[in-house]
Amino acid sequence: AYANAVHRDWISHWSRWAWAGKHIKKGDRVLEPGCGREAMLARHLRTISASVPEIYVGVDLDKITYDKEGRRQGSYPWAVFHHPFNFVTQQDELSDLYGDNTFDKIVSFEVYEHITPQLGIEYLDACRRFLAPGGRLLLSTPVFNGKKAANHIREYTTDELRAIIEDRGFKILDRFGTFASYHDVKK
Repeated sequence: AYANAVHRDWISHWSRWAWAGKHIKKGDRVLEPGCGREAMLARHLRTISASVPEIYVGVDLDKITYDKEGRRQGSYPWAVFHHPFNFVTQQDELSDLYGDNTFDKIVSFEVYEHITPQLGIEYLDACRRFLAPGGRLLLSTPVFNGKKAANHIREYTTDELRAIIEDRGFKILDRFGTFASYHDVKK
C-alpha cells in the first residue's frame, strides 16, 4: 500500500501469497528465503487453518518487523524467523538447525531478480539442498520484456530462466503469470 492507495504490485503479491497458500498443506515444512520485512506469507498462512504448516522458516537480509497487531513475527508458534540473514552464505547455519532435504515447500517470490546471475545459481543450489524429496519450489520473478525495473539487478526471459532452473536440477511442472505491465496491456 502506498499512501492510502493500493499499488498494482501489492495486489499481485497478495495473489501470489494466496496461490502459495493453496499449495501449502497442514503439516508441511515451509522455507521462505527472502520473506521480506513483513513476512506476508506467514501472515497469510495464519488465517487459513488448512494451510498452517508444521513449521515455517522465514529468512531475510532485512530485519523482520512487527505485524499490524504489534506482535513479533515469531509469535506464531509454528513460525521461526532468521534476520538479518543471508540465505546463500549462511546456509550451513540453516542446515545445522533444520537439516538438508527437509522442506516440503520452498517459496521464493520476487527475490531472484534482485541477485546477480552467479548468486542466483548459488541461491537455486541452496534451495535444492533444502528441498525434501518430492518437495516443490514455488518461484516467481518478472519476465524480462526488454526493460528491467531500476531496482532489479537482472531479469530473465522465460527461456533463459527455464534453462537455468533445469540446469540446477529442477523439473518445471507448470508456469503461471499474475500481471502484466499497464504499458504492455495498453499496446
